Amino acid sequence: MQRDLYLTERFNEGDTSLKDIPHTGRPVTFDEEALQRELELHPDSTTRDLEKTLNYHYSTIDRHLQSMGYRQVLSRWTHHALTDAQHALRVNICESLLLRPQRKSFLESIITGDESWVLYENVTRKAFWMPSDKRPPTQPKSSPHGQKLLLSVFWDSQGMLLW
Repeated sequence: MQRDLYLTERFNEGDTSLKDIPHTGRPVTFDEEALQRELELHPDSTTRDLEKTLNYHYSTIDRHLQSMGYRQVLSRWTHHALTDAQHALRVNICESLLLRPQRKSFLESIITGDESWVLYENVTRKAFWMPSDKRPPTQPKSSPHGQKLLLSVFWDSQGMLLW
């Protein structure tokens, strides 16, 4: 009813065009390029963050992210970030162990052990918007100084002996 009054007022003022005049409210078009640029700059933005930046409702942004092939994923845990030099050193050590003569009988006689602190801390990870065909980024684990328990394990070539 209010729309009809508005049209009547326009007609009485001499405006006989049928074109809609600009008004406030929901935008008619959505700028997917702006959304794409914002995701390239800040892939860890939430839909609420994108809502503030792009001035679209978060559900509209979510719908367009889905239609663009994006999904929200968590980063993969790594124990720590290795440098290229550390990667190369580990490869060299493994290759030298494989080239060692009579390694099978040598390895069968070894009982080895390891210990590790098991953390009770539940650290949350941030979600990222990524295209479906891309892998999520890695994220090093946070501080290892929370509540923890020491786990010791001993094993030989046949399997685990004691834990």
